[in-house]
Amino acid sequence: MVTSHHSVLKQYAYAHENLLNASMEFNGETHEPTFRIISGLPGESHALDTARRMHLPEIVLEHATKYIGSELVEISTIIRGLEEKRREAEAREAALDARTKKIQEQVRHMDLQQLKLKQQEQLLRKEQIGDLSRFISEKRSELENLVAELREGEITREKTLKVKDFIASMERQQADSERKAHEVAQAVEADTSRGDSENITYSIGMDVIAGPHKREGRIVRKEKNGKWIVAIGPMKFPLHEKDLRPVSSKVTKDRKKVSISYESRSVAPRPTIDVRGMTLDQAIEVVVMQIEGALVHSVGSFSIIHGMGDGILARGIHEYLRTVPQVTNYYFARPEDGGYGKTYVEF
Repeated sequence: MVTSHHSVLKQYAYAHENLLNASMEFNGETHEPTFRIISGLPGESHALDTARRMHLPEIVLEHATKYIGSELVEISTIIRGLEEKRREAEAREAALDARTKKIQEQVRHMDLQQLKLKQQEQLLRKEQIGDLSRFISEKRSELENLVAELREGEITREKTLKVKDFIASMERQQADSERKAHEVAQAVEADTSRGDSENITYSIGMDVIAGPHKREGRIVRKEKNGKWIVAIGPMKFPLHEKDLRPVSSKVTKDRKKVSISYESRSVAPRPTIDVRGMTLDQAIEVVVMQIEGALVHSVGSFSIIHGMGDGILARGIHEYLRTVPQVTNYYFARPEDGGYGKTYVEF
């Protein structure tokens, strides 16, 4: 091992593959060594910088600079540039490592969520199969008793009532079982969606299940207020991330095999809707349904009564209308018709 400031030795090490340059990292802000060895990068002299920091006479520094020569100064500058690039590369590598770890953690969390979902589904199936087996066994026994009674003697009003009660009991138990299964399925879906939403990064072009009606759409852009604009059929809606869920790969795969037709359940829209007293999100939801109904039923215009108040509803509704491409114009009503408390919408 050789320690030296001579550039000839550094060049010699570069020229021979059996030798390796190395240096000790130097903190330019504190002007102190960090005692960290940098392999492959030759060190540079900090003598002039240290002398200048110690307020040596400038004439001495000028003579020293001339003495070492411009070539060595250029080499020192090159080394300093390489050192800066090394720090930048290390910073990028650290950022990339952090991002990789975060992605790995997200993948691990999603895998755990999927495993949890599968376990819940298996448990649900076992419970449903057990309940169904008990239900069939009980009803088979009751049915056999009823058949035996009907075969014995004549059919009386009492026997007829027993049959009706038996049928009604089966219908009630079936409805109750369906309701419980639906509640459990909803709870599983909500738990899974809640876990997944914490680790999902949404982006433009992503296919999602959106809104309270669970419709499939595609993200178009992100608004400044944090909402995403989602295209659902011919319309676009502003939605929070909590109202979105990514379309699974299975659904995406199945989409190639299944032709999905859109059928609106909208009734004919009213000429005027009143959203006073609602929150902005509630009002937007009503406006969205009204616009959908208007488009489906070929209605050319309608009006919204939002009141004046502090103007939050009016501003929010107007901001949303600006994002709907089918809306050609919207404006406040005349003073005698409601003024700033009412908005007309045209398609």
